[in-house]
Amino acid sequence: MPKKKLIILALLGALTASTARAELWNKVIATFDDEVLTYWEIKREMTVERMKQGQNISQAISPDQLKEMTKKVMIEKLVFREAQSFGVTSLSQKEKNLLFQKFQNKFGSAFAARGFEFKKFMSDDQWSEEELKDVLSRSVVVERFIKDKILSAYIYVTGEEIKAFQKRSQGSLTFKQAKEALIKIRLQENLKDWIENIKRRSRIKTLWD
Repeated sequence: MPKKKLIILALLGALTASTARAELWNKVIATFDDEVLTYWEIKREMTVERMKQGQNISQAISPDQLKEMTKKVMIEKLVFREAQSFGVTSLSQKEKNLLFQKFQNKFGSAFAARGFEFKKFMSDDQWSEEELKDVLSRSVVVERFIKDKILSAYIYVTGEEIKAFQKRSQGSLTFKQAKEALIKIRLQENLKDWIENIKRRSRIKTLWD
């Protein structure tokens, strides 16, 4: 086969692969209210989450991981909106800078290697410094908001409820331990109900619906 024809075929193959990747990156995974989440956005946030957890960021994303990460990002964005409606703003620039530095420090122990790996990470997923800071700070704002507004709520449980819970735990808990465990369960139930209520108020549609 002539060399020129081989080059043309190679270019066509590369173009086809590039087009396929672009279609995948732009694939809409979920919509809620006026926001759209694409595969590319979820993939980027998955990489950040894996890095925060000290996991392998180059590992392929399974369908289940994609589904769970989409759910996490969507709920986080919805709760962040709720936090803003309560007047909770983002972090200060100083706090954002500290989060950014801590994240950057996860890329290798040697300074030179860390700098190279971090630059590659930023380049591969096309992060700007401010955009990455916003994503890192969003998780913190949401966590603080949930802790302050939901998990700090006063929960009243009766002595009868505590004793019944003790009985279900087959007597392995003291009265105080049973009370603390029951309150924790009620708080988590309240949090789940609260999040479900936020979701009901949003026009949510996912790829899996």
